[in-house]
Amino acid sequence: MNIGKILKRQRVEKELDNLFSYPLTIVSATMGYGKTTSVRSYLMARDVETVWISLLGCDGNETVFWHKLSTAVGKVFPEMGNMLERFGFPMDARQDAEILDLVWKSGNKKTKVIVIDDFHMIEQSKHMAKLIEIFAEEKIPHLHILLISRTRPKINQMNLIAKKLCYYIDTDTLSFNIQEIEEYFSMVGCCLSKREIERIYRYTNGWISAIYLLLLGVEKGIPVTEVSNITELVNDNLFSSLKDSVKDILIKLSVLDSFTLLQATQILKNSEVPQVVRGLVEQNAFIEYDFQNGVYKLHHVLLDFLRDKIQAENLDVRDVCHNAGRWFLDHGETIQAFDYYHRADKAGEILNIINQNANMRNWLLGFKLLWTVYQGFPEEWYVKYPFPILHFARTFIISGDKEATIESKRIITIMEEYFSKEKGVSTQLRNRVLGEIEIIKIFLVFNEAEKMVELSRKAEKLLEGEVSSNVFRNSAFSFGVPHFLYCYYREPGRLKETLDCIQTGFPPVVFDGSGTGCELVALAEYDLETGDWQNAEIYAQKAIYKARTMEQTSIIICAEFTLMRILLFKGKLAEAKEIIARMRTNLHQLDDEINCQNRIVYNAAIDMCEGYLYGCRLKREEIPEWLRLGDMDSRVLMLHAVAFPYIIYGKAVMLTKNWVELEVLCESFISRYEVYHNQLGLLHNAIYSAVARLHLYGMESGIASLIPALQDGQKDGILLPFAENADFILPMLYELQSRGGMDSHYLQRLIQISEQYIENFALEKSNPVHITKREKEVLVLLEGGLTQRQMAEQLCISVSSIKKHLESIYSKFKVNNKTSAIKKAHEANIL
Repeated sequence: MNIGKILKRQRVEKELDNLFSYPLTIVSATMGYGKTTSVRSYLMARDVETVWISLLGCDGNETVFWHKLSTAVGKVFPEMGNMLERFGFPMDARQDAEILDLVWKSGNKKTKVIVIDDFHMIEQSKHMAKLIEIFAEEKIPHLHILLISRTRPKINQMNLIAKKLCYYIDTDTLSFNIQEIEEYFSMVGCCLSKREIERIYRYTNGWISAIYLLLLGVEKGIPVTEVSNITELVNDNLFSSLKDSVKDILIKLSVLDSFTLLQATQILKNSEVPQVVRGLVEQNAFIEYDFQNGVYKLHHVLLDFLRDKIQAENLDVRDVCHNAGRWFLDHGETIQAFDYYHRADKAGEILNIINQNANMRNWLLGFKLLWTVYQGFPEEWYVKYPFPILHFARTFIISGDKEATIESKRIITIMEEYFSKEKGVSTQLRNRVLGEIEIIKIFLVFNEAEKMVELSRKAEKLLEGEVSSNVFRNSAFSFGVPHFLYCYYREPGRLKETLDCIQTGFPPVVFDGSGTGCELVALAEYDLETGDWQNAEIYAQKAIYKARTMEQTSIIICAEFTLMRILLFKGKLAEAKEIIARMRTNLHQLDDEINCQNRIVYNAAIDMCEGYLYGCRLKREEIPEWLRLGDMDSRVLMLHAVAFPYIIYGKAVMLTKNWVELEVLCESFISRYEVYHNQLGLLHNAIYSAVARLHLYGMESGIASLIPALQDGQKDGILLPFAENADFILPMLYELQSRGGMDSHYLQRLIQISEQYIENFALEKSNPVHITKREKEVLVLLEGGLTQRQMAEQLCISVSSIKKHLESIYSKFKVNNKTSAIKKAHEANIL
């Protein structure tokens, strides 16, 4: 019998034909119903461009999923795959729109199908489900998405089905009926009576994996019995009959999610692997070949059986994991290499390889993986492999995790004691390690500028002109915060002193150019907060030019944020928004020197800039969703972004005028800002709290809360945070002025700048409407009578983007329909 054949089922293929009539198709059934096999064989027989993404091994990690998606897309559409990798996993509506626009622009008239297999591995991601819904709603021409899942995906399927945007194929369709079982047995050359066929159907209820395993049993003379346990079926009808050598190969192969024959041969160190794998493929359907990706995979039924067997019988597969680690290391796959070395209990070996190189630039692994791998490291490794261990310590600190930070302190204490006293260590190694320890201490005293400068000078002396192997030029020097001076201003009355310290000691020489331009951006920010707009602009421009010499994206973002706030003060909203657009464009155009994690950090920083802009312009709905709702856990934030996002979140809540919620949140935010004594954060928070108390309890209560903030601001001459909230606090400032008692010069200056802020805002509102080039293109098409979808297709952007442009146009013209918008555009001589 040739039982490896696949039965072509017309009934199932007719159902799959529907995928070309819908933007989204879902194939959902529990394991073993032939979902993947049915879809793969169907698509292989058709002339369509297929991108197949398997989420096996994803474990719900959105970053891993996006890497798999980008890699799979890149094999078919290289440029798009590269762009998707650069974008990173989209986390909000704006990023969703950017991804949609990218797909629209790269479209052609050939049918494309994106298959996401094992979708249940990522189903807990709420934003992933939302992204799928958005793509379905978008109805991009010639693009179809097909989800294969063991569970019913947590998306709004009923709504999509009602709109005829989604087609659903479930267990009822995939289950074999009696006729199909009979056809299958006949196809493979197995003759059974009708009664036996009916018994198999009754026992299996059409479950193909069970049918197949029973067929294997029939071939071996095992009588058909009722299916009670799939594990027993796999063992009795498949595994137990194999040669011991083949069993051994299968058990070892189950360590890998997928493999090529060359890869498996090298990892298992067994030349018989190709012959065995090819033989099993020919004999049965529990090993399949993925033609698109050029790899073999064990079927889930067999894979789960083998992995359960390893665990239940405590089988030792560490040698295989060790070999896999070596293979991935040789092929530059550092994340997989680290994981397999860890699973092989050979972490020390890979640490030794890194330690000999003494440079962590190629080992930028995430906190979660490092923290997992680190557990159980013996203390002797701290001194045996100092350079990778120091990298662990630095990663733990910047993660912001309290437990990990405490562990970092313990690590460097042990290492410093050893390398300071041990006589058998060479002077060069001693100084190198002690110098790197001083650098790690810089992160432990982060935002205490004087101590950081002192430690960096010690490190510089110990490293004798060399740069750190743990801090890289492309590191996010501002820790993803768009306001550099914000990070270091800790105490009222010491802003100028902090600035002077930064001028004399920042950035550390041992940081290899990381932070270049930070001293200039600090000057710009100081002048910005104290009201010297002209000098702030000059220093910000200088900072950008200097930062570019060392590709310091984080410093450029800080400088652009300063320029944006100046434009907002001057009432030039359109120009301020152009800065946001420029930052996003520049980030997308950066070369591969910017790693994925930094891109995520920088995207979050630009989101903060945008949220700040719309908060100042009282447009809460335009603030990025995660900031508007305070969903900080949805972002990768170094040191939790030093609490800066809470300034924007607080402003967003204030714009709802829910004063009770604002008061309660302000009380809770204090502990966030006090972690690093962020004085500017506390100042904004005090302003928000005073506004809440004004509306809840009256003028006296509001003023009582505002006065301490004014007194702190006066010590450093800080003006702008108050002016940016002028709409809410001017009544209290007028009342204080009438009462006297405060420094009249400072209060008068504050009132003057606040009034100017509001006046400039009003002038900007009264000025002629500023329409962007894209908005004008949309207006022209709108006047031509095109639908939103037709406009999207003509401009090669998403329908979502068209909707956003229309919303912007209606908002600018203060209208709510296209007829009025066209009329206003003609009146303004735009059309």
